[in-house]
Amino acid sequence: MQGAASIICALMLATSATPVFGIAVLQPLLGDTSVGTVGLVALAINLVVPTAIILFEMESSGNVATSEASSSHRAQVLSGLKSGLKSPLLWSPVLGIVVVLVGLRIPKDIASCFQMIGSATSGVAVFTVGLTLAAHAFRLSRAVVLSTVARVTVQTFVLFVLLHLLHVQGPFAREALVCTSFPLATIVVLLAARYKAMEAESASALLLSTLSLVVTVPIAIAISQ
Repeated sequence: MQGAASIICALMLATSATPVFGIAVLQPLLGDTSVGTVGLVALAINLVVPTAIILFEMESSGNVATSEASSSHRAQVLSGLKSGLKSPLLWSPVLGIVVVLVGLRIPKDIASCFQMIGSATSGVAVFTVGLTLAAHAFRLSRAVVLSTVARVTVQTFVLFVLLHLLHVQGPFAREALVCTSFPLATIVVLLAARYKAMEAESASALLLSTLSLVVTVPIAIAISQ
């Protein structure tokens, strides 16, 4: 795999649907401390997605032929950065992180508007993914199976090893392990639709990994004990 398809596959492994499922699944099982873990995972995803946007834009600009290979590569990088900085998908998460870190207080009237919009984002994302699934027939290909299995096992295994090597214990370790067993993030399917790469595969992997929740979450909880 090359280009946008490889970036989509990387995002399948690097993200999870913790912001969507996290609180609903973890809070009844593990308590109120899970809210902090869900927030940290969401923060990590918001740092990964802007990087992916730049790579997508670089790939898009690389499809435009130029005369010299060296200048083409330089133009590709600059064009990708320029296009990425124009995308709200890149600068809005970074801006949100900066606002929180500097402790900037948004007026209550404005914050209430953002809260209303924010409360609808997960539902809209799931609805959009449903439209993508409706537009593309479910495809049980090798890429879908491998991406799904890797999504719910590789991160869990790597984190399990790191937690033991670093002697990290407590609620955070248990909750983080459960978060790694969640399906891939809905943003992956939306980006696949945006950049016309692996649309059917990413939507099928999301559906398959979501169905696997009934198996992966109990196993992750058992491992974390």
